Amino acid sequence: MSVNSLVEHRPLIGIAIATFNRKEILKECLDAINQNLYPNIFICVVDDGSSDGTSEMLATSFPLVEIIKGDGSLWWGAATNKAIKSCLESKCDYVILLNDDCLLLETTLDQLVQRANEYPDTVICPVVTDVNNPAEVWWAGSSWGAHKYLPFFWLMRQRFKHRSPSTLLPKTPYNTSEFTGRATLIPKIIFNTVGLIDSKNFPQYGSDNDFSLRVTSKYNAIVDPDNKVLLYVEKAGQNTSGSLISLPIKFFKMMFFRKHGEALFYWWKLHKRHTPKYAFLPSYLLTLIIIFLRVFKISTFFKKLKMEK
Repeated sequence: MSVNSLVEHRPLIGIAIATFNRKEILKECLDAINQNLYPNIFICVVDDGSSDGTSEMLATSFPLVEIIKGDGSLWWGAATNKAIKSCLESKCDYVILLNDDCLLLETTLDQLVQRANEYPDTVICPVVTDVNNPAEVWWAGSSWGAHKYLPFFWLMRQRFKHRSPSTLLPKTPYNTSEFTGRATLIPKIIFNTVGLIDSKNFPQYGSDNDFSLRVTSKYNAIVDPDNKVLLYVEKAGQNTSGSLISLPIKFFKMMFFRKHGEALFYWWKLHKRHTPKYAFLPSYLLTLIIIFLRVFKISTFFKKLKMEK
């Protein structure tokens, strides 16, 4: 339900959240939304079969939130689609994709709407920062396309490395090829034109990559460096931290198991759909190599070795 149905002159913002067995972090996420200064919002949470009392907590602590229950088979893509549909059926002008491990600031929604007025029919993304180190950037835009010197290799590259200081960001909004479920504001016209998330081919990981590339092939998406959202980095998907002994198991799970990434399958489908035929296979193989290097921290090892010389 709308938090304040009397504020009809402000665009109605729908917030679509998918969750599974993360009751405490979801509560913190919703508490942060309720502290926001923007008055006209609709929140839909899809609880995909949680067994930790998530739905009961929502009914007790957040009675105005629309709750849709799943049976545990939806995963992020289908669960988010259900939340998006609920927002659109409730006549929301914009839908925000929000992961439950993100915290909005008091002014986040107001700033998103202000940018949406300046950039009509455009996806608006805040900068994502670590909740424990808000001055450090976790995500601030991505680029998709051929490598400058290697045209056979198409890659998704972050515009700013993890832990970059926020002072490095541009002063004005800039384009991004990709966006995530971390407080991204999407005008309803985009769903009418592009459709929803392809949850059949990308049920969990890769669903936001594919959807954003489909969207940015027709519409613009920008990052607003003046707006940010906080992320529990350790709760985010595909965290590669861990002991050296555990890394082979972590890599295996990331390759083959949906809960941990299913990267072998989703990157195949993503490159097949969005990469030119001449670059498909080399791009796919290079992506897997990069994942291997990242999980086993090989590039980090060589950097440290170089520093010690």
